[in-house]
Amino acid sequence: MRTRSPDQRQRDKRENEKEIAIIKTSELAERLHDMETHAPVWARLLRERADRPGTPEGMATALFRASDDLSGVAKSFRWRAGQTGTNPLSLLRVVDRALQHAPTLQEVMGLERDASMTASPEDASWFVHELNALKRVVDARRDLIVLPPPGETPLEELAALKTFSALLGREIQVDFEGGSGAEPSLDVTLGLKRDHLPEGVELEAAARVVRLTDLLIRCDIPNWDQAPGASGRLLIGPEGDPWLDALDLTDDWLLERTVDLDALAQMRWEGDEEPSPEM
Repeated sequence: MRTRSPDQRQRDKRENEKEIAIIKTSELAERLHDMETHAPVWARLLRERADRPGTPEGMATALFRASDDLSGVAKSFRWRAGQTGTNPLSLLRVVDRALQHAPTLQEVMGLERDASMTASPEDASWFVHELNALKRVVDARRDLIVLPPPGETPLEELAALKTFSALLGREIQVDFEGGSGAEPSLDVTLGLKRDHLPEGVELEAAARVVRLTDLLIRCDIPNWDQAPGASGRLLIGPEGDPWLDALDLTDDWLLERTVDLDALAQMRWEGDEEPSPEM
């Protein structure tokens, strides 16, 4: 297990504080306030739909589960949003737990709206109102996914991409293969579909992840892109060090461990190397 010196631990603490300072809890609560006011309504709606005679058992079970999640989310969001010391990223996780049920909500409310169009236009108008509120929450959550400014060093860029991972609500995964005779490949998975991301974010994020991942792999496998090479995956999440799961063909060795960030701290971007003392 790798250990950190006191200076390194203090550095990590400062980097973590930098990560979570990208947005304030109060701002999150303001942008996503529809979650607090509407989630209890959505929870009741799903429960009523699940209780309706004729609802298939499997569907009813899923609706009850979604209803319970939404009910708990509303209470948790209200409580966390009111605490001055709440980590904003923990509030995002609460919202994401609710929004996993957004497709189900959209389908159920859309069907109820359509069924009410003739029989009860007033009810149809109410469902339109609730669908609009759900869309506001979904859009507000998407708009929170922003790329922090690029890091001046690879270590600072890692801090930026960890923050980005937190805003995604997902780990960033990179599958890589090098040294097989073909061009080395680095395939980035952000975990969200393109239409769930702000315009332009996916391509810029992938380019930055690829640039950093090359160095992260070299921390433990310096010649990963040269024959015989290496293959595997690398994970960057909001917490902890990046995780490397790879087969190093040079030493015929399976690596399953965190990346050596002490090595990354010594690295610079290409062209930014410090001049030697003789120069």
